This record gives sequence, C-alpha cells and structure tokens, in this order.
Amino acid sequence: MLFRSLAQLLHNELDLRSQRRPELRYGGAVESVTVRGVPELLLRALRNALDNAERHAINVVDASLRQVDDSAEVTVSNDGAAIAPGDRDRVFQPFVRLDESRSVDSGGTGLGLAIVADILRAHGGSAEFIDPPEGLSTTLCLRLPAAPRLNDWSPPTPNESHAELASPVDTSASAVE
Repeated sequence: MLFRSLAQLLHNELDLRSQRRPELRYGGAVESVTVRGVPELLLRALRNALDNAERHAINVVDASLRQVDDSAEVTVSNDGAAIAPGDRDRVFQPFVRLDESRSVDSGGTGLGLAIVADILRAHGGSAEFIDPPEGLSTTLCLRLPAAPRLNDWSPPTPNESHAELASPVDTSASAVE
C-alpha cells in the first residue's frame, strides 16, 4: 500500500469530467488529505461514485473532501432523483437498480456502488448515503482512514522519551532481592 493524496486524485478526476460533461456544473471544497491505499483502487471507487452522481444529475455534481478526526471524508452529491432512506443500504448490493430510470439503457448495471463499498471496506473505510445539503437530492459519503499529517507529528521531548534510561539504576542488595 502507498500513501496517496486523495485531493490530487479528486482534483484530476473533476477536471477531466468538467471537460467531458460541460453541461454539468461541478463544485465542492477539497482539502488536502492523504490516505494509505492502492491508488488504482481508490481511483476506481472515486470514478464509480462520480459516474453514479453524473448519471442521475440534472445540472449539478458536487464532490467535496475534508478530514474529519482521523478519517478522510469524500461526499459526492447531485441534484437528480433522491434515494429513499429505506433504499440507501440496498443500493450497495450487486445488480440493484432502484427504478426504471436507472435502467441498463442509461448505462447502469447495478455494480458500481457495490464495487465502491467493497474497495472502501478493503481499505478500512465505508460508504453510505447521507442526508444531502440544501439544494441537492442525493449524497454519497465515502470514509477512509486518513494518514497522519506530517505537521501533526513532533518528536518527543527528553522528559517523554526514554526517561527510564536517564534515571539511575538501584544496584543495592535490597533492590536485587
């Protein structure tokens, strides 16, 4: 496994998609977050999530990345048909499509989100649909363990490290018994 900037993967993918689908408005805030994982699989999960959002969007696809505690959180939203709360878990099962508008003719086989969930589980993460922000109808939340930030690390102080080595050793007969 490699450490990979999830922000760079997401920026690159959004740039390509905005050129390929200029009729859709792409947006979202992207923080710098690094994760540990297989870059090709992480990219596949992002692409599948974005493909799903694009397929059902009317005008807007919003993809955001932020660090929440020890997790990287990617949210992918759109302004298309909402997923009923009762169906939110079911869509991660293979070959599940919710209605006629999600037909094979529109490009979906029902495997994309199952693949997303499997990739995230293999990386110690999760995928779930959450309540969308105002003005959007569907939000997929992808969570992965974030790699420690380099600026969060500092070397231990002399009092914190090897303090037991700095103290004198009691070699008296009573200590040996």
